Amino acid sequence: MCPTPENPAHSPNFTGQPPPIVYIAPMPRVRHAANLAPIAILTALSGIAPSALAQSFTLLGWPATAASSQAHDVSADGRVVAGYSGGGRGFLWTAETGRNDFGLSLGLPTQGFGISGDGNTAVGAAGTTWRAYKWNATNGYQELGALPGYNASVATDASFDGSVIAGSVLTPNNDTQAFRWTQSGGMQGLGAGTSGIAMSS
Repeated sequence: MCPTPENPAHSPNFTGQPPPIVYIAPMPRVRHAANLAPIAILTALSGIAPSALAQSFTLLGWPATAASSQAHDVSADGRVVAGYSGGGRGFLWTAETGRNDFGLSLGLPTQGFGISGDGNTAVGAAGTTWRAYKWNATNGYQELGALPGYNASVATDASFDGSVIAGSVLTPNNDTQAFRWTQSGGMQGLGAGTSGIAMSS
């Protein structure tokens, strides 16, 4: 499957700015992301003062039906977290309201990989064969589909208001192509051999 990305911080999209940009990167056939991730994390942490790392640490817990959970992305203000619990059930978490395990009510695995900057929209991959999705409290779950010739898709990031989604489609051989999705334009491929990592606000 596609490696779990680490998304950059979001910022509000002010009127007059260009539309969100999808950041893509060439996707090698042999994936080394899992091996490099710990090195990248340690390198990043080495430049942070100990006082900054000790500001807060919160355990988000998990539902009674699971034994673990993973946080994958945070909103622009850091107050909303997106992720999924063991067994693949997406959730949103806030300090004020706690966990919203929306994946439990959907009846299918939902892995949450990204969140919009405003904290309202979670994105990820759902189902046993992975289909990109978006979810928010207003409109609920929406599957985003895949491009012709690809059997799976995963959404990895969203614009500040959640109206534009970035991600990748995959073949059974893990050949990838980045995509950009909007409600009006649907899914648009951005070039074979690329992978959608993140997007601008």
